[in-house]
Amino acid sequence: MMIPDDEPESAEEPGVPGRESLLKKTVPVTLASVTIPPPRDKSRFSLPEGMGKKGVAVGVVIVIIAITALVLSGAVQVFPSSSPSAGTAVTVTTPPTPEPTVLETTSVPDAVSAAIPVTTAEVVSFEPGPTDVPPDSLLVYFEVKRDPISKMVSVQYKGGKGQRGVREVFVRLTRSDGEVLTGTFRPLQVDSGIELQGTEKLDRVEVITRYYSGEEFKLVDQVFEYKIRT
Repeated sequence: MMIPDDEPESAEEPGVPGRESLLKKTVPVTLASVTIPPPRDKSRFSLPEGMGKKGVAVGVVIVIIAITALVLSGAVQVFPSSSPSAGTAVTVTTPPTPEPTVLETTSVPDAVSAAIPVTTAEVVSFEPGPTDVPPDSLLVYFEVKRDPISKMVSVQYKGGKGQRGVREVFVRLTRSDGEVLTGTFRPLQVDSGIELQGTEKLDRVEVITRYYSGEEFKLVDQVFEYKIRT
């Protein structure tokens, strides 16, 4: 840069360069090239107008509450891993129960109600058979009679040495109408016995004594005759 010559000269102090000499000196200046990056697009990261940090926190809390409500209501199911550990909720699906099969059956008539009663043919005999005489230690006595009015046949124990050995006394009454009645009793005391309903015609009475030893003796076989009233 050159200074015009018409500017007045100034006196120079000895030992100090003058203004003119300083101006006449040329100093090289190097300008550095500086690259300035373009400004960022703040619109991509800008928050909605009026929303600050507090608004963002409130929005996150609302999202968490909504997800928790869906999980509790069952809308969102949590599926466990393949090997659930203790305390892990496992969803178990129960298979549907099959409906029972109903089979239609045809009603069958009751065979028992339609059965015809069968009468067993039994040989009835009014001929008295032989009686037994037990050992003296087993001997007991009975009295057998038929009431003339009621036709009731009674068998009564009348004592004997074998009373304690008798387990039971079996009585069989064969009636004139073919019906057979039976009964048992124990000779606990004298005059204990049994009564069976007889008829006014032939009745046969058999008294069989059964002992604890397993022995049996027929002590009475008696027939009551039919008596015509005069």
